[in-house]
Amino acid sequence: MEHVRMKMLILSYQGIRTRNFISRNKDSLRSIRPRFNRYTEIAPRLKEMFKERKKLLSEKKELSPMKIGEHRRLSQRIATLTEDIEELKSEKARILSDLHRTDDSEMKEVKKWVQNMEAELQKAETADTRFSAELDAALAEYHELEEKAGDFDKTELWAARLELRPEMEKEAASKVQDAYGVKYDPAIMGMARDQVTELTGEKWTYEQKRSIREALRNNSDKDRGPANGRKKNTMDIDR
Repeated sequence: MEHVRMKMLILSYQGIRTRNFISRNKDSLRSIRPRFNRYTEIAPRLKEMFKERKKLLSEKKELSPMKIGEHRRLSQRIATLTEDIEELKSEKARILSDLHRTDDSEMKEVKKWVQNMEAELQKAETADTRFSAELDAALAEYHELEEKAGDFDKTELWAARLELRPEMEKEAASKVQDAYGVKYDPAIMGMARDQVTELTGEKWTYEQKRSIREALRNNSDKDRGPANGRKKNTMDIDR
């Protein structure tokens, strides 16, 4: 049961870490993508408008002064275009500022980030589904072993399990550290431990805690040598 619990700790850690990544980066993507999408609409539209205004200015310059009506029409159109261009330029400048970019060339970095993050989130969601399924399977295995252990004295069983637990938890943490390296987070391991405790239903009454401590103390007395003793773990039942 402690081996299965160790497996659950690792899966729970992976699941929590993955869901934290998804939540954190979905929020960022939800904020950045609409601005980036709007930028991709504005940038080509501005180019078209600049091109059109340049063309109209050239037409007006070449137009005969006698064609007053045509001059007026072109001037109105040029004025409207200029106003629209200024509005779009202001909006684009706000987007660049919001995304902490200074010019158009730096928006390539944003585009790359958006594309990469969408791909990473898709992989993370797939991984989260797998971790959840594996955790459910491990929990079912745990409950199956729990049923098989029904004939054992519960107090002695828990005392025996708690003697094994420190090393099993240390091994679980070691495996996770090997997988994530410097990104390993002890706080997430603490959250994983709480989640596994909740899933497995490891709750004791005051009397049960006292009985388990007594069993651990008895085991300690048996294992104590003539000069030194071995202190047993009681931290789990004190939570």
